[in-house]
Amino acid sequence: MATDPFVAPLRGDQPRQRQNLAPGVDYPPAEMWEATRAGDLRAGQPNGPLFGRPGPNVGFAVKLAHRHADQMRLLDHEETEDATSVVAEIAMARASLFGRAPTLHDIRHACVLMGYDTAPTGNSFGWRLLAVGGAHHEWALRRRIVSAVPEALLRLDPDEVGAHAADFQADLRRALSAVGT
Repeated sequence: MATDPFVAPLRGDQPRQRQNLAPGVDYPPAEMWEATRAGDLRAGQPNGPLFGRPGPNVGFAVKLAHRHADQMRLLDHEETEDATSVVAEIAMARASLFGRAPTLHDIRHACVLMGYDTAPTGNSFGWRLLAVGGAHHEWALRRRIVSAVPEALLRLDPDEVGAHAADFQADLRRALSAVGT
């Protein structure tokens, strides 16, 4: 990307190469950076409904979710794409809380939270057909599902989240029915 001609390059922004320094001279210490440009966020990352949680390399969760899709236990009429997209988004949110890229543990955590880790029995997971159906193509639906996950649940260890999954699923069912999904 070209540099704006109206922005004067600062000496601290110029590349520093050790071979070009005189003998006995070392790199100067890095200067502190502050958000002073027009487009910089001064108060940190915005927060609110449908904003999401940015993190490093969160898109990798999509690939991990697709790799894990054959181990997910779906209902007869559930689409794999819908389930993997919701699982990937929850895994992205969990990984970003810890400031890292998603891992397989995040995918398993999301599967347990949504009930994709156990075989559906009777009508116990029928709500997922309505709640997750079409999520692959509807960004706002995925954001509503992920926004409904409390941060405390995302921070739990994947082994511990199973004890809270049924309560979360009931809360999610109520939250999504309140907005008409």
